[in-house]
Amino acid sequence: MVKVSPFIFFKMAFLSLRRHPIRSGLALLGIVIGIASMTVTMALGEGANERLRKEILAMGEHWIYIVPGHFMSRGEVKKTGKQEKKLSYEDYLAIRQFSSAIQVCTPCVEKKEIVKFQGNPLVADIQGFNADFFRIEPRGLKSGTPFSSHHDKNGIPVAVLGSELAKELFKKENPIKKTILIGKHPFKVIGVFNEAPKRMNRIQNPNINVIVPFSSVWKSMTPAGENHSVHHIIVRPKEGQNSTQLVSTLRRLLRFRHQIAEGESDDFTIWDLQAMMQAAHKSSEVFNRFLLIAASVSLIVGGIGIMNIMLVAMTERRKEIGIKMALGATSGQILLQFLIESVLLCLSGGITGILCGIGSAYLLGSFTEFEWVLREKPLVIAFFTTILVGLFFGFYPAYQASKLNPIEALQ
Repeated sequence: MVKVSPFIFFKMAFLSLRRHPIRSGLALLGIVIGIASMTVTMALGEGANERLRKEILAMGEHWIYIVPGHFMSRGEVKKTGKQEKKLSYEDYLAIRQFSSAIQVCTPCVEKKEIVKFQGNPLVADIQGFNADFFRIEPRGLKSGTPFSSHHDKNGIPVAVLGSELAKELFKKENPIKKTILIGKHPFKVIGVFNEAPKRMNRIQNPNINVIVPFSSVWKSMTPAGENHSVHHIIVRPKEGQNSTQLVSTLRRLLRFRHQIAEGESDDFTIWDLQAMMQAAHKSSEVFNRFLLIAASVSLIVGGIGIMNIMLVAMTERRKEIGIKMALGATSGQILLQFLIESVLLCLSGGITGILCGIGSAYLLGSFTEFEWVLREKPLVIAFFTTILVGLFFGFYPAYQASKLNPIEALQ
């Protein structure tokens, strides 16, 4: 048996593919499209997961929102003619005092109002919380200080501004200790939030809101008829507590307080952000897998094209194969040569596809609102996928070439 350096096989495979550049290019087109689709799919899927995670973390990690009305039975409420029950301040007090598993609990009242500074009017979301809100607010303050329980208990009119609102109101001026008008009521600015990630739905932008003490909104800015209700209640469980169990406890408590009979729908909705993030992540994974399956169809088509080209090459080079066998080449060496050609062909398409996929993801991110994140794992998967495709679809032509009879091949 003649020993041959493995580099000789790579050189022969490269020269063989270079003889027919157009045919080789058309053969690997399916591989390019398939790998590019896989790369774009995984990059956009990772980007969507990362954006979703950032948005939920910006809303508040491990937060539980309690809002009035049952979203799954809006039609039933109207059909039966029942008035939608609101969340009361007493509900908040009951929740805060009921469970030892709660780290922070704060009510919220909110409204849209015109905010002015030196005649510069802007429409902003005004939200009233108690001082505990700043213990769980993920943004943190860029400048100034948060208000305290002293401000809240005494209804002192102070405000903490979102980053965009502070820029638009004060331009380059320092807003701390300046007085703004919220509606007709003066408030002193004591802090400015760091910028929060922009959200996909754009319905609520936390960067243009104003956070004020709950009692300030409750007493001076809310109409008398609305004083018995809050817009929502935010709860954060203590570290290590099971949020699912806490949600179940809160649901039973509110049903008891609202005198909801067994079998009737809730008149409130509880959103567990942690559970929502996990559910959204699982849904995103399922969707990404579906897209990968769809993209793999192109790989199968490309692999069939590779097999076809290799069978044609084997037929054209029967005499070459016969000469090599006559000079001492073994069936294993012939098999290895054709497998290397197939793998090289697929790797060329795979590398081109990865580059095209990265470029496509970049263009989609630049001209649309899609975000993309490229990690090492998708690139490694795409790289090894091309090798497997080359081995799988190139094995049959290589095997046929290795089994040729030298005498018949030379004829």
